[in-house]
Amino acid sequence: MRLFSLTQVKTLGRYATFSIFLLLLASACSTGANTAAPPQNTACTALASSSASHGSGSAILANVALPGKTFKAVATSDGQWIFVSFNGNDAATSGIAVLHEQGSQICLQHVIPLSGMPFGMTLSHDDRILAIADYSNVAFMDVAQAERGTKGALLGYVPEHPSSSTIEVALSPDEQDLFAANENDGTVSVIDFQRIRAHDFSAHALIGQLPLGVAPVGMAISPDNRFLYITSEADKSLSSSTQAAKMCGGYPQGSLSVAAIARVRQDPAHAIIARAASGCGPVRVVLSPSGTLAWVTARGNNAVLTFDTTRLITNQKNARLASTTVGTAPVGAALIDKGSVLVVANSNRFLQPYTPQHLTVLNTKQALDHKAAVLTSINVGDFPRELTLEANGQTLLLTNYNSQTLSIIDVSKLPGAFSS
Repeated sequence: MRLFSLTQVKTLGRYATFSIFLLLLASACSTGANTAAPPQNTACTALASSSASHGSGSAILANVALPGKTFKAVATSDGQWIFVSFNGNDAATSGIAVLHEQGSQICLQHVIPLSGMPFGMTLSHDDRILAIADYSNVAFMDVAQAERGTKGALLGYVPEHPSSSTIEVALSPDEQDLFAANENDGTVSVIDFQRIRAHDFSAHALIGQLPLGVAPVGMAISPDNRFLYITSEADKSLSSSTQAAKMCGGYPQGSLSVAAIARVRQDPAHAIIARAASGCGPVRVVLSPSGTLAWVTARGNNAVLTFDTTRLITNQKNARLASTTVGTAPVGAALIDKGSVLVVANSNRFLQPYTPQHLTVLNTKQALDHKAAVLTSINVGDFPRELTLEANGQTLLLTNYNSQTLSIIDVSKLPGAFSS
């Protein structure tokens, strides 16, 4: 579907590689009105019937094979189109897969190569622009053209440093600011999203950068657009006891930082208003629907930590409310059913990165009450990485990085969901 812009010759070569991959995939389905992609280049995966069976074991409706290591998936608000970032060892295996739901099938319509390594993504609220963390850039795509597979899909890039490892992006609710986490630089960039809408990708689009700890990765924005929460895997600015450092393998504890969004444009260097110790290697953060609770996956602790977001600013010593043990090296997390259930992707990325792992499903109230909170475990692929809840609240998208697959999960079949 798309890109074909700044590096036309390289793009054509990559497209040839993708075509060979698609021809080897099993079943083909009609492309319908999407005539941009030839029928022989479309591969489909059947979706299991949601009424065929019950229980958490049947929650996975499909596992869609993709041409590279899958990082993040996002869906349009109607759930009809899914974009998956994937990357590999070279430029020919890095890009965006464009999937289309066609009745009882998910069809891989086409792929769009990118010049860097695509990681995290987010969609504008009107589903018109896709923003992609692309290692040394933030790339922007026109969603409608991406769906059709036309050459104008790639709108442009806002460059970061060559080795920034820009890994995640988050868009403010008012769509004024796009935040990009630069893992290698220890910063979060602030991008003027209204300039992006006006197709201005000049240096003026980059407003500034927020200074963070080591390896800032996960981000979440409060529903009222007041605060940005950011995880850093290690933070030397925190006073850390010898015991805490020993617990984290000799490294400082990580942090959960809070940035005041009202300050990020005027004074980004001083927009961080709070930092709290967040265990060993915190990598993702998700907020409750009200924004009053922050759930952080502490990868080095094999746990999920829960914070009171008000206390993060006013009473940091008492901000942590709970720590709940999950699987090995948790990364992605998603809240479902109005925040009553938390699903966690246990990656085990350091010990068994090429072995099937599992999701942990938690009752959040039980976790906060320090009671047995684990509802079930669900077997998934190798290195489950990111979880994204579709807008309808009924479907979870899971990227299995080393399995090179996307899992489609029926939320209604998870225990504890929609039980009230």
